[in-house]
Amino acid sequence: MSGWSFRTTFGLPAPWYGVTPVFPAEFEAAPVGRILLIGDSVGASIAAEFASIVSPAYANVDFQAVPNRCLVGSTCVAPAAGLPDAPAVINALTAETTPTVALLQLGYNDNPANFAQEIDQVVTALNARAVQRIVFVNLSTRRASVDYATSNAALAAATQRYPNVSVLDWNTYSSSPDRSRWFSDSVHLTNTGRVEFALFLRNQLDELRRAGLITVGAGGIIPMAVPMVQGERGEPVKALQVALNTALGLKKKQRLATDGVFGKGTANAVSKFEEASGLPIDGIADEQVVAALGIDHTTFTLARGARHSSVASIQKALANVLGIKIAADGVFGSGTDKQVKRFQKSVGLPTTGVVNRVTWMSLLSASAQR
Repeated sequence: MSGWSFRTTFGLPAPWYGVTPVFPAEFEAAPVGRILLIGDSVGASIAAEFASIVSPAYANVDFQAVPNRCLVGSTCVAPAAGLPDAPAVINALTAETTPTVALLQLGYNDNPANFAQEIDQVVTALNARAVQRIVFVNLSTRRASVDYATSNAALAAATQRYPNVSVLDWNTYSSSPDRSRWFSDSVHLTNTGRVEFALFLRNQLDELRRAGLITVGAGGIIPMAVPMVQGERGEPVKALQVALNTALGLKKKQRLATDGVFGKGTANAVSKFEEASGLPIDGIADEQVVAALGIDHTTFTLARGARHSSVASIQKALANVLGIKIAADGVFGSGTDKQVKRFQKSVGLPTTGVVNRVTWMSLLSASAQR
């Protein structure tokens, strides 16, 4: 038996393993609300390490990690084994158990080809409950037989689409070839790997805390109608088109039609503005782009005829608050208009059918309390 095998068999630390003192939160650290951790067998394996390393600074954690769990079970590599998936856990939340922060350590059991759609589904479900910050842990690409790089790319892209999403880069952190952290399957962690993973999570959460991203009350209500992507439509898109015409000095035939439809021309104009402003060039009008254009997203409204991912969040929240069935298709039709008016009337708001910031905040807050 080799020295490495002996250490692994008996759960001994690797030769490079060092001792790290663990302290509670800094004395003046801002408070952090409830954290919900949803994980798979990798997460489940660090339960003891999490309790001793992370919990001293983050006591209010709902630790839900089980083997075989998938981000979304229906598209899981082994669907029957992947339940309860993340949406099932989220949908079971009550007013008392709804977190401020969701920490998701999932993806090893999911099909990378479907991962981007799964992320959207989970983020929409959490946003419908007004979860303040959604934190994903990306995947180690050490196992060559599965294309986890595609999953990681989908996670990175999600941070551009959703202002309240962060990704912890475990893949880069754990990539040094001279250190052994994994069993032979290149996914599950040895004793040393489990301790290191827990320390990584603690350090990353501390960084998010210092940045004010997970502290109580920081950005608790996400922006409505941001980001904007090709295919969406509504008044926010019209405001974007007007601002782009001005910022880029577009005249005559070059001017964008201010029709509220985010088409190829609008996407190209966004890319041109991003390039001129030194922003990532992707043709997506995210929060950075909107702010750089001088647009106040708090004035945005969504009404009948709009198409946007925020409309899907509105529809899910309406279903939750009003106890109704409504398709969360992102299309603001007559049915959505009717239910928005019903909600507005129930909370004493003007029954306009138009979702402004007040209605948006009221609806998400009401949904979070269900």
